[in-house]
Amino acid sequence: MEVTQTQLLELAEKASAHLGVSRSEAIVHGLRLVLATAPAGSSSQVILAAASKLMLDQGSFTMDELLDEAFQDQPIYSPHKVKIFAAHVLKTAGYERRQFRRKGDRPLLWFQPLGSLEE
Repeated sequence: MEVTQTQLLELAEKASAHLGVSRSEAIVHGLRLVLATAPAGSSSQVILAAASKLMLDQGSFTMDELLDEAFQDQPIYSPHKVKIFAAHVLKTAGYERRQFRRKGDRPLLWFQPLGSLEE
């Protein structure tokens, strides 16, 4: 199904009016809804499940730890593209990233802020 930019903007405007929020908030809400209802086994669902597990186990995680957890035995042929996709999924799901000191290093860690854990 081919969708034009104009059609996307019209849908975003309708959703914005229906929800009573800005267009960008309506888009984020729609993406979160899609991610929440993605079929089991989809890449985004696998990434979010792995992120939740790592959050419970460690409290925060690096992108490499996430990919190791999510795709344990599967080869990743284009890790850069997978990391970009995973970052978009995590941002949409409310995760943030910051550089923290951990075990003597300063890796870029992903985490969920305290306010978003209730969602």
